[in-house]
Amino acid sequence: MLTGTANNNLRIASLNIDRGLFDKEERLINTLEEHELDICAVSEVDIKDFDETKPFSIEGFNTYFPLQRPGTNTKRILCFTKSNIEVKLRDDLMSSLLSNIWLEIQGKGHKIIICVMYREFNDLTGNGTMSESEQIERLQVLHSQVEKASKEGLLLILGDMNINLDKMEEEKYYQEKQAKEYQTMIGENGLDVIHFGKTWKRPNREETAIDHALTNKPESIKDYQKIEIAYSDHDLIYVDLNVKVTKLKDISTITRDYRKVRSN
Repeated sequence: MLTGTANNNLRIASLNIDRGLFDKEERLINTLEEHELDICAVSEVDIKDFDETKPFSIEGFNTYFPLQRPGTNTKRILCFTKSNIEVKLRDDLMSSLLSNIWLEIQGKGHKIIICVMYREFNDLTGNGTMSESEQIERLQVLHSQVEKASKEGLLLILGDMNINLDKMEEEKYYQEKQAKEYQTMIGENGLDVIHFGKTWKRPNREETAIDHALTNKPESIKDYQKIEIAYSDHDLIYVDLNVKVTKLKDISTITRDYRKVRSN
C-alpha cells in the first residue's frame, strides 16, 4: 500500500558526468544514494541511437529525456527522478533545438517548475560546432521557455550552461555575445543567479564557473552546495528547495492467516 507524507525538502541536482555513463553507472548510483538526491540531471551521457521506448534506467527512479532532435537519435542529457515523487513532463515548454528537460511537481498550494539544462556547442547532427548566431538563437529559445514558465510558479533552472559566471561581464570574454543574451534572459524574467563557484577543472587549465542555477523565488532556496566527483571533471551541484512535496512510501501490511490457527 502506498501512503503519502509531506516533506519540506526537495533536493535537485545536476552533474556533467564527462561521458562514459555506462562505465560509470555504479558510481552514479552511489552518488544518488549517498547524497539523497530526489532529482538529478546527468549531462554528457552521449547515448547514440537512444531508444525512447526503453530508456536507460536506474532502479527506484524514473527517466526523463529531451525531445528528439531531427537528424539524430543521440541524447546528451537525462534526468532521474525518484519514483516516489509525482512528476509531470512539461513537453509543451520543450524544444528539439535544446538539450533540456522541463518538469512540474505539485507542491502544497503551488507549482514547482524545474528545467535541467545542458547548453551544448554542437547541434549533434554532424555539422560541427554551432556558429555564434546559432548559439544565440538557442538561448533565445530558452528565453521564451523561461518567460512562459516563470509565470506559473516557483521556477528552478540548473545545469551545465557553458557560460563562465566569472567572465560573463568581461568585454574580451570569448562568449561575450552569448553571455549578454543569457544576462538579458535573467534580467527580463527577474531571476536570481545561484553561484556555486568554480565547478569545472582539468590539469593545467583555468578553473571555470559554468554549472549554475537560476530561480525566480530565492526565498524558497534552503541550501545549495557543490560536491567534488572523482569520476568527472565537473562538480555536482544541488539545490535544496524549502517546499512541501508529497513523497509516497510503500507500507507493507502484515496480516495473520487465521486458517492456520487451531481452536481448542
